[in-house]
Amino acid sequence: MNDTSKTAEALENEVQALRKRIAEIEALKARNNCLEKEVETLKRTCATIMSLEIPSPAVAPDSGTVLVVEDNELFRNFTVMILRRHGFETLEAENAREAMDICREEGERIRLLLTDIVMPEIGGGKLVELLAPLNLDIKILYMSGYARDDLAHQDVYDIIDSGASFIQKPFSAGELMEKLTAVLEPA
Repeated sequence: MNDTSKTAEALENEVQALRKRIAEIEALKARNNCLEKEVETLKRTCATIMSLEIPSPAVAPDSGTVLVVEDNELFRNFTVMILRRHGFETLEAENAREAMDICREEGERIRLLLTDIVMPEIGGGKLVELLAPLNLDIKILYMSGYARDDLAHQDVYDIIDSGASFIQKPFSAGELMEKLTAVLEPA
């Protein structure tokens, strides 16, 4: 049977099926539009939150300069954002080599080195050893996302077990500020 010879009933069934499909497509379109609006609302909310000035009772404004050494760009940016919102100036390095260059140039103004322990090429522990000859008066706070039972990263154990200041990633803004306050308090 070709299209021209279909009965009125068959044509009516086909039209109903097409209308049903159009309704389904319109429902999907409306749902996607709602999702797009929700995404835009979430983006605006995030932008608003990011623009807020968050006061810090634990650390006074003009708290000094922190050099953040972190190979994960997203986590480095997150950490820098927290520090800036709490009155710190920041310098950033993606790896230990960049951090050494920054310390040679800006070492006198750096109050604290916040470094990841496990990084490609040179880890945080080795970085601190390499900076020792510069005789800088810099406090050190190590960070790592590796668990203590991760045997592949013995350097994490060694630093934690040495009693060095350490914070486990991921951390919240409050946890970081609490740890920084403890590290930066005069001895």
